[in-house]
Amino acid sequence: MNHTIKFVDRLLLKGRNLQQLGIDSKALPIFESLSRFHSIPKNVTHEARDRMTQLYRKQKNYRLARRALAKTAHQHPDSADLHYKMARLIEKDYHCDPKRAKVHFLRALRLEPKNSRYLSGFGMYSIHFGCRDRGLRALRKAYRLDPDNALVMKRYIKVLQQLHLLKEARRVLLASRFRLGKHEWFQQLFNEHQHTVIRLRQKKNRQTEPLETVSPRILPFLPKTDSDPATKEIEGYRIDGPDVLPAPHLPLRLRRPDQRHAQ
Repeated sequence: MNHTIKFVDRLLLKGRNLQQLGIDSKALPIFESLSRFHSIPKNVTHEARDRMTQLYRKQKNYRLARRALAKTAHQHPDSADLHYKMARLIEKDYHCDPKRAKVHFLRALRLEPKNSRYLSGFGMYSIHFGCRDRGLRALRKAYRLDPDNALVMKRYIKVLQQLHLLKEARRVLLASRFRLGKHEWFQQLFNEHQHTVIRLRQKKNRQTEPLETVSPRILPFLPKTDSDPATKEIEGYRIDGPDVLPAPHLPLRLRRPDQRHAQ
């Protein structure tokens, strides 16, 4: 029986290992070569393009990441995850029209309407472009569907803080503290929210009471009195020299042990 690995599988395995080790500059050409090959299994091509998208996104080259993802999305038009990834790439790219992301968000939600990750992402996108009510509805629905999801919780609390809905954010955190209090990410999120509340209060106090409007205050300095010993006049000065300190009773001697003790 032949146990040798095929050339394509060996190449894909090498690219995986290089990406896992963080050597992206050598892993990326391998995946690009696999994506251009013909008559190879579709699952290999799909994985190569998916890893290309990850590496391009890591390099913040969103144009090439969208190009690699578009080829896979063309072969799988009913994949909600691919539409969601495309929407996120369009949203992050400053050189691309962000309105194009809305189409992919809606397609992903049409295919999977109860996916909390898609709902929370669409909620943040809507609020960023001025649709506050629609974004809050999507985020609240995502939280109701999956209240223990770390990504959904962080997005929801972040948006509530940006909109200054601090009471709702505190109510959500306190309701989830019993279930999620053991997780480190939740403790960090809870502490960051408290810090945000204190910072906003201090900012509000500085705005309501500026320094120019504060009335001057007079400190209560007490007048000088004759009873104060520090204010009495000095009657005279001493002309004698300082007293000589007494010498020690015995001169200092270094006592060394006897020879027998030293041995």
